Amino acid sequence: MGYQQLIVQLPTQTVCYDYSSSTLVTGSSVKQQLCDQYNLEASSLILANLGGRILLDNAQLFTTSNTEQLSVHLRLRGGKGGFGSLLRSQGGRMNSQKTTNFDACRDLQGRRLRDVEAQK
Repeated sequence: MGYQQLIVQLPTQTVCYDYSSSTLVTGSSVKQQLCDQYNLEASSLILANLGGRILLDNAQLFTTSNTEQLSVHLRLRGGKGGFGSLLRSQGGRMNSQKTTNFDACRDLQGRRLRDVEAQK
């Protein structure tokens, strides 16, 4: 009887699981094992192979070799958008207001332009 080894890379550590070769191992069974061990929700986990391809829940492991390596990623809740959507909603309005007051700027000697203009 042979054994199969699953190497799982979590965000903080690497864990190894051993299975007998007669055991059917799927993505959902690995998720359930991780959830039981680390008190997580299965819906918050994403399993991916080392190439980055996401492993589906019904995908069977150990089809080509006796060793599999997976990485675990946690889902983050998304929002309505960040800075990119803010820029899109502003349109061209941000560039339409050109600065005309340069009094607070400094020249090459470090003096404020309003002071230089006041001395003239």
